[in-house]
Amino acid sequence: MNCLIIAAGKGSRLSELNIPKPLVTINELPLIAHVIHNVVLAGITNFTVIVGYEREKIEGELRLIAQREGVSIETIFNPDWKQGNGLSVLAAKKSMTDSFILLMSDHIFHANMLAELLTVNKGEQETILAIDTKIKDNPLIDIEDVTRVEYMNDKIIHIGKHIKKYNAFDTGIFYSSPLLFDALEESINQGDTSLSGGMSILIKSGFAKVYPLKDALWIDVDTSEMLQKATQIINNGSFD
Repeated sequence: MNCLIIAAGKGSRLSELNIPKPLVTINELPLIAHVIHNVVLAGITNFTVIVGYEREKIEGELRLIAQREGVSIETIFNPDWKQGNGLSVLAAKKSMTDSFILLMSDHIFHANMLAELLTVNKGEQETILAIDTKIKDNPLIDIEDVTRVEYMNDKIIHIGKHIKKYNAFDTGIFYSSPLLFDALEESINQGDTSLSGGMSILIKSGFAKVYPLKDALWIDVDTSEMLQKATQIINNGSFD
């Protein structure tokens, strides 16, 4: 099992820190190091990271992480990193010939969430999104930025940041088949370069499913406020 991590964007909402977002630190460790560590705890040791903005700095840090964690980390450069994140996922098409885990470099989560997702029975062409069904009074959610999901039974009906009807949040944790790349190519040809655009294509074909996590503990570190919350959670040992 390979883990694909998207770390190509600039992270404009944390740009005041003057550092690529994957390298923003909590307790002296970059966000991407926290992500990789929890993936290792879930039993995965092979990584591919898509880089773009400030690639040299991120690649340098990844070499240190690989040595510290005892894992393999390959990097792929996405020259179109300023566009939608679907292009970053698509950059890994040649490397991901089997099912893989797809993650974001700024979404920190408890390792048990990924371990739970890995136990799910998955069809050969399916992509399964781990979802958080706690949509009310969730202090770790930035409701203005979170990707929303409407699902019924185990199938996604709609996904996007601005859909009005929803019953879950996208945690940014995917268990995917390579069919996702074909969906992304179709979406990009239609002018939508986002990962959600590719997922919308899979929805139409019936290959986009959800897995509601029993106890979701995760946070998208996209603003200074969320960085402070993530720091508190890590200091409390909640992600251990």
